Amino acid sequence: GNSVTNIGAYAFDYCLSLTSITIPEGVSSIEKGTFHGCWALTSVTIPDSVTVICDRAFQECLSLTTITIPYSVKSIGDTAFYNCEKLISITIPNSVSSIGQNAFSFCSSLSDVYFSGTETEWNNIKVSSNNNDLLNATIHFVEPELPTLKEIDGVWVYASGDTIITDYTGLVEFNGDYYYVANGVLDWNYTGLVEYYGGYYNVINGYLDWNYSGLS
Repeated sequence: GNSVTNIGAYAFDYCLSLTSITIPEGVSSIEKGTFHGCWALTSVTIPDSVTVICDRAFQECLSLTTITIPYSVKSIGDTAFYNCEKLISITIPNSVSSIGQNAFSFCSSLSDVYFSGTETEWNNIKVSSNNNDLLNATIHFVEPELPTLKEIDGVWVYASGDTIITDYTGLVEFNGDYYYVANGVLDWNYTGLVEYYGGYYNVINGYLDWNYSGLS
């Protein structure tokens, strides 16, 4: 797997020829000014290990037209997307609780914000001053895809879209049957009792055995 867990502040500052980047899974934050002034950057893929987009992270990325922020991100820092003049659309998840001052200042092209959540959740985000370009865009409320069992890269996981629900451990219903998931991954090796809504159920090799009567 990827061994990179940290990209330093201003690591790609004014890398004028950088056009696209996929940030490795395992990186937990996009640090201050990491991609500041990357004028040619048009494509950024952020993994669901990132929880914070720090101040000035994408400031003056003049060619960036769209970006998707994953469900793991909790906050967007001051001037994070300042003067991203060609940014047309952005996807923001309901995991975000705060958006910093000037985060979207001088984003004059921003017309569409796709928010994965409800209008109430959007209104509960703490949006600091000078973010009129964000607030004046059309906000599309997109109900997040309900988590389900699915196969990603040959592994059965409990996921919403492509985002694995790593903080869930327990039983998951799938096509009428129940399976045991540990930290978002189906555990075929697990055998034992599992508590589920106040009852106890017997799981054999990751699969719920209905022949066991259970304890309540």
